[in-house]
Amino acid sequence: RPSLFAEARQGLATAARDRLLLGLLVLTALDNLAIMGPAIVGATHFVKDDLHLGAAHLAWFEGTMALGFLTGAVLLGRFGTTWPKGRVILLGMLFDGLTYVPFFWVRSYPLALALVFVHGVCIPAIVVARTSLLQQHVGDGRAGKVFALVHLTVSGMTALSAIVAGAIAARHGAPMLFLLAGGFGAACGLAGLLAMPRLRAAR
Repeated sequence: RPSLFAEARQGLATAARDRLLLGLLVLTALDNLAIMGPAIVGATHFVKDDLHLGAAHLAWFEGTMALGFLTGAVLLGRFGTTWPKGRVILLGMLFDGLTYVPFFWVRSYPLALALVFVHGVCIPAIVVARTSLLQQHVGDGRAGKVFALVHLTVSGMTALSAIVAGAIAARHGAPMLFLLAGGFGAACGLAGLLAMPRLRAAR
């Protein structure tokens, strides 16, 4: 039986030989580096320091984003079954980032809830479409390695993103964090749409 290190190296080699998979992993890493820290660290700072509200309001803020996620998943399942999955992923990244940008100006809690709901609606376009695309694209013999790589990428970048987001929020505040993260996340989606035709056309 090959060692864990050998299997990890084999998985990376498999990804490196597959341009669609490699591009998707790179964009996933960059997008999660931009977005996940603000979702974890930035939301807490924003509700507490900028809206001057407490834990219950943070719970409703996070719950509203989850409700948006569920709504987006239902809409994607109902209307998105024939859309090119690669384009859905890239557009999801674009709008996932853009929906963070208005938090730079918003100081109204009801408006913040509406915005985070819309942000949540965009997330399944990335997560659900990416899972579905990978299930179709990779063979059964390497599906486990590929999904492990994706999970490692998401988890690792989430941890790094939380560190970076904490440093930015402590120095410049949560609104600036959302502006920077949203712009960078949107740029990931736009870069994929413009420079990755194979991923853009993947069905």
